[in-house]
Amino acid sequence: MTDCTISWTADHAGWEGRFARLRRTTLLQCRAYAEVVCPPLGQRVRHGLILIGGAMAGLVQLQEAALLGRAIHAVILDRGPLWEAGRGGPEDARAFLSAFARAFPARPGRRRRLLPELPASALPALGAAGFARLPGPGYQTFWLDLTPGPDALRRGMEGKWRNRLSRAEEAGLEVVWDRTGLAMGPFLRGMAETGAARHGPAPATLIALAERFRAARAAAVGLALHRGEAVAGVMMLRHGLAATWQAGWVSQAGRRLAANHLLLWRALCELHAEGVQDLDLGGVNDADAAGVKRFKRGLGGELVELAGQFR
Repeated sequence: MTDCTISWTADHAGWEGRFARLRRTTLLQCRAYAEVVCPPLGQRVRHGLILIGGAMAGLVQLQEAALLGRAIHAVILDRGPLWEAGRGGPEDARAFLSAFARAFPARPGRRRRLLPELPASALPALGAAGFARLPGPGYQTFWLDLTPGPDALRRGMEGKWRNRLSRAEEAGLEVVWDRTGLAMGPFLRGMAETGAARHGPAPATLIALAERFRAARAAAVGLALHRGEAVAGVMMLRHGLAATWQAGWVSQAGRRLAANHLLLWRALCELHAEGVQDLDLGGVNDADAAGVKRFKRGLGGELVELAGQFR
């Protein structure tokens, strides 16, 4: 097997510089995200450089918590590792998993939780490295490549999605984008009133994420207005060359007007203009959110299913 080492670094600026150059970086591997979610949980963040055969191959961010000199230890890997261009194939994945298992072997007092950014085909490698799969379906999301530009993206939509977008454009809706925080009130009210808040991060977490990412001009809240009333909302967070649809909602009136179609379309155009290359549309499933999955599928992105959660 190819030799792999994980070099832990305190050079956050250097790590972030590498992160900023990668395609399809995930929000959960972004340092700014970890800086928001880790402190309330008593966790710290560790950043690693993945070296395979002595060459730089990728990055990984971990969340850790420890007591009694690490006798009680928890380590979390969410939606990593991230790979340099041309890396991340099956052999690289096997090498990384073996290195991770050596760094954090299973033992009494240690809790490991991994949601690796690896496909279902990596299941044998995960098992060989000693990781046990937790019950439940694999994580699914849609990735949308924004580099072709708005015209090509519109042609790539499913016909019904494109038709509803055209209807929304004729409905007299107004779309506003806010990077100052002023739209957070209407956005959070819409989340609560439509029930969308039950399926995502707590309002306090959304506020904290918006504030942290806004400092780097990497957060935007969009609202679709009909006759001055907000009928749909979305929060987008940018991380390097990628962005994530973090949260969104649509009212019954907004659904009739296809306001969510128009709002997301305008978001794609905004992100493309800012140089974002890939959009992670967020987790989907067939169990309790089949409608959301159909909506996201209509944009024409690539459905990606990860191997699942492991310990």
